[in-house]
Amino acid sequence: MSATLLITAIIAYILSLVISLVLMIVSRKVSDSWKKGIIIFHSILLLICLLSFLFFKTNSGIIFLVFFCAGVAIAGMIIRSSLNLLLKMYYSVFLLSVIIFLYSPSLLFSLLAQQKFPDKKRNEFLLTDNYYLVKEKSMLEISNEFVNYKIVKRMGQFNKTMQRNISFQYAIDSVKVLNFEEGKQAKLRVYFLKENNISDSADISAPLIMKDENEIRIQRK
Repeated sequence: MSATLLITAIIAYILSLVISLVLMIVSRKVSDSWKKGIIIFHSILLLICLLSFLFFKTNSGIIFLVFFCAGVAIAGMIIRSSLNLLLKMYYSVFLLSVIIFLYSPSLLFSLLAQQKFPDKKRNEFLLTDNYYLVKEKSMLEISNEFVNYKIVKRMGQFNKTMQRNISFQYAIDSVKVLNFEEGKQAKLRVYFLKENNISDSADISAPLIMKDENEIRIQRK
């Protein structure tokens, strides 16, 4: 997912939650005829969304994002209205997305922008003994750009970070240890998939002593 699409999804969803809260507060002041008109408009968006999935798949992500965020925005108003109970139940589904947002923001934004679950590649790789290369968690991890990793040493239930902010443009598929000197330096060769499933690799050299500014050299193979 591109960073632009991800940021658009985040802004659109949060804005729709704010609008939903405002409309929930002023719901009693909005006539039922206006509410029904808004529901009809949202139903048209649903129809357009379904047609886009069938015939215009390249733009279906943005259209679905508009449809869903519009549903979230008007859900508060519909729930507090005197309209049919089935309508209230239907629009409650949109607000239940808040639970997914709190549980896993990356999951929600991947579903909104791409209509699929985020790719679940391996998050950690054993280097030697109790040293691991671990993916740093981030709400923006569904983006394929600037995936960060760190080298940690497992110490029982705790992890000691030996090096952090090891950045790659793509998520790593596998790691080969070229040389490992405990307490000094790790030389690794990492493998990953680029666009169109093209395999590539890069060599990194990372010191295993945390400093304010550690130099990490990444070389193309």
